Amino acid sequence: MTTIKIPVIKNLLYYTKNTQGKGYWGIDNDVSGWTLSEKGERMLLGWGNASYSRGYSVVYTVLAQEAINDYENLVKCEEEVMRAKVYEGNLAKQEEIYRKALQIQPINIDAWVGLINVYNASENKTENDYYNLAEELAEKLKCFPLPMQHLTNLIKPKLTSIENSYKFTLLQTRILTEGAATPNNDEANGIYYVYQPGVTRVEANYLLGKLDKTIATFSFDGEDAGKIVLASRFDNVGVRWDYSLDGKKTWNEVSFTAEDDHKLQLT
Repeated sequence: MTTIKIPVIKNLLYYTKNTQGKGYWGIDNDVSGWTLSEKGERMLLGWGNASYSRGYSVVYTVLAQEAINDYENLVKCEEEVMRAKVYEGNLAKQEEIYRKALQIQPINIDAWVGLINVYNASENKTENDYYNLAEELAEKLKCFPLPMQHLTNLIKPKLTSIENSYKFTLLQTRILTEGAATPNNDEANGIYYVYQPGVTRVEANYLLGKLDKTIATFSFDGEDAGKIVLASRFDNVGVRWDYSLDGKKTWNEVSFTAEDDHKLQLT
């Protein structure tokens, strides 16, 4: 068994190999844990050092190690990623290659970022295409909550309609909720989810606590007493929505323009 100690702020990351030669990581001198530790992954594949992933990104180490443990497919996937770059300007061919790469290794961040960039460069991708990409990505990275959130957030600016913005919030919430309930692997029955499911659960629960899932608020007092106030994410857009005051027996339709203050006074 091989063990290496690497300092991560006030923590120590421990790298260990099991009897099958698969690597995994643990934290010692655990002050800030997986959720609030910075850096660490840049020594592996660099996936935690991108501009969109800076901050408390040490959990990228777990994702990178999962890819490295599948080394043969990592190499094949990265070869496809490099091949895609040869076809710069041919977006259809690049998309084909990136999707082939993701069939080889569905958790590969380089391939996902490449595919997102192809979408962004395309002039014929619809908003629904972007949402479908976010959903596809989220499902594949379900066991790696922070990278999943970071990469789907790269797609979020393309979801400008109320419908897709709302669906996006529900998507991230669902994926994180499922990640928080990731079972342990059952080796006896050949059931495998992710090498370190405990890290998945910890990070998913942490992100669920930070995720803004608010749709609207209501208060009996204060400045907005007696008003249903839509969340700020709906500001400056037109919104049509329904509300019920009798346990969903009847519904009332409300429409706001982009210029309205998105507050409904109940009488």
